[in-house]
Amino acid sequence: MSRLSIELEAVGLFAPGWPDWATALACLRGQAPVPEVTDVERYPPPTGLPKNERRRSSRITRIAFAACEDALAASSRDRSALRTVFASCSGDMDIVDDICRALTREPVALSPTQFHNSVHNASAGYWGIANAARVASTSLSAYDASLAAGLVEAALQLHDQPDTPVLMVCFDVMTQPPLSRARPVPIPFAVAWLLGRDPACSLGQLTLDAFAEPGETTLQGPLESMRRANPAARALPLLEQVARQTAGTVTLPMPSGRYGLAVDFGPAAT
Repeated sequence: MSRLSIELEAVGLFAPGWPDWATALACLRGQAPVPEVTDVERYPPPTGLPKNERRRSSRITRIAFAACEDALAASSRDRSALRTVFASCSGDMDIVDDICRALTREPVALSPTQFHNSVHNASAGYWGIANAARVASTSLSAYDASLAAGLVEAALQLHDQPDTPVLMVCFDVMTQPPLSRARPVPIPFAVAWLLGRDPACSLGQLTLDAFAEPGETTLQGPLESMRRANPAARALPLLEQVARQTAGTVTLPMPSGRYGLAVDFGPAAT
């Protein structure tokens, strides 16, 4: 893959203390302290879903929806026509835990709802139902490189069909014992990016190089602790640049480990 340039049209966010991108801006600009919380008080129910599906939705679907809704709040894009990329390292670890516990009991009784939600593309399926979307949707996982994999997938789709924007969301919930002993994820985090090719409605340009030197851009203090706490929070160095509207390069881990994904951010022209 050669270097690909795409436009960042909008950002959506959901994290402890940050129910949306607007709330996070002051912290990312250094104008307010980073909230010292691990969980969130309320996981908002996914809007647009019928009552039964809304009731069945799990925490991971709720944070994915929250970030996507935030990214699209001020957009006039037709949601049913947006291609989507859903990237998650571990998927619904709450349901994995519930199913594993159910398998240890006699008699084994698996909840149909839990089984329905256990597939990795469940959140993407709910998004399609809520928005009557019948266009392409990709769900992927690449461990701590899930964010980079999702960005590359979205950029390649835009390169192939530049006239159709892509909504990319990366998200993971916190893990609970005993799974947290094997895979500690102490906070939930979800970030959504509306990506396109039109500079006229852009927060800035992202240029991706998937064959950069391996490495990972770090931060300082509480932001670095948050960045390390969730695979989706690897987006924080890039989000800081977008919030401050400062040009620079962020390196994200790639799945193979042989290369890094270098993302150059260029602020929108004023």
